[in-house]
Amino acid sequence: EYAAQLCERMGPDSKVKVVFPDAGCAAMLKARWPEAPFAIASANDRLLYQDGDEVLVFAAPDPPSLEKVTSTTKLANESGAAVVLINPRLASGDAGIGLTVRRMRQDFLGRMTVVYCLQPLPWCNGSIFKRYPGLWRLYLEDDTRPGRFKLVQESATRLAGDDLDDVVMSKLRPEGEDGEEIE
Repeated sequence: EYAAQLCERMGPDSKVKVVFPDAGCAAMLKARWPEAPFAIASANDRLLYQDGDEVLVFAAPDPPSLEKVTSTTKLANESGAAVVLINPRLASGDAGIGLTVRRMRQDFLGRMTVVYCLQPLPWCNGSIFKRYPGLWRLYLEDDTRPGRFKLVQESATRLAGDDLDDVVMSKLRPEGEDGEEIE
C-alpha cells in the first residue's frame, strides 16, 4: 500500500521497486498484483538496483539478506536513489551470529534516519515511539487508567539495553510518601 501511494505521489513515470525477503513472497505478490504501479523483486534476485530506479523499498528485510540489502543500498545511494526500509528485521536472536555481522548491521543501520517507529515492549507493558523529526518517546501503561499509556521519557536518541531498563525500572518502582523511591 505504501509503495502504491508513493508511486501515485511521484507520478506515472516513477521508478519504484519493492524488494521482499524471499522469492516465494515476491512471486506470490507479482501473481496477485499484476498491474502494480511498481516493480516487485526478491532479495535473492541477482540485480536489485538498476539505473533509473528512483526508490528502493525493502519490505521486512531479514538477517540472511543483510549483505545484499547493504550492498544494494550503497549502489542505489551512489546513483542518487532513495532507500526505504519497512520493518527491518536485521537482528536475530541466533547465537551463531558473529561479531563481523553485528558490526556490519550496526554500521548499516547507523546511517539510516528513522522516520517512524512504534515498538511494543511487552515485558514492561510499554512502547517506544518516534515520528520524524520528533524525539524518541517511551510510554508505559498508566496504572490509574487501564488500557491507557503515559509518556515517561523523551530523548534525542533511542533508548535501548541498560539505559532502557534503568528508565523503566525507575518508573515502575513504587514511591514512598515523601516521593523517594522505595528499594
